[in-house]
Amino acid sequence: MNNRERVNIAGAVEQTAARILRDVPGIVVQTTHQGGDAGAVGIRAGTVSVAVELKAQRITNAAAARHAVSDARALPVGAHLVVVAETITEDARDQLTRAGVGSWKATAPGHATRVA
Repeated sequence: MNNRERVNIAGAVEQTAARILRDVPGIVVQTTHQGGDAGAVGIRAGTVSVAVELKAQRITNAAAARHAVSDARALPVGAHLVVVAETITEDARDQLTRAGVGSWKATAPGHATRVA
């Protein structure tokens, strides 16, 4: 029997990010529409919780990845950025990975995969 833990993502999740993340098996997305930063969300897996900034994009290419890396470097110490996109180019994925920026992408309609 496969006992995979669920990952809960809660907060003011952008509609595009929520749609992509809901297609990932084991991901539970709970959106809120209360004030605050639209990109600030919490991710919980088991007993571990972390606050992240989500950046949703339809396509993340090399230029968009450079911009996301710049955004990540501008975050306060201890903050993390995760890019959620329908398409992430290989060059963009490499840039995000090298910079320590997490990413999720849609792999096909109705499916998504954690890239880094």
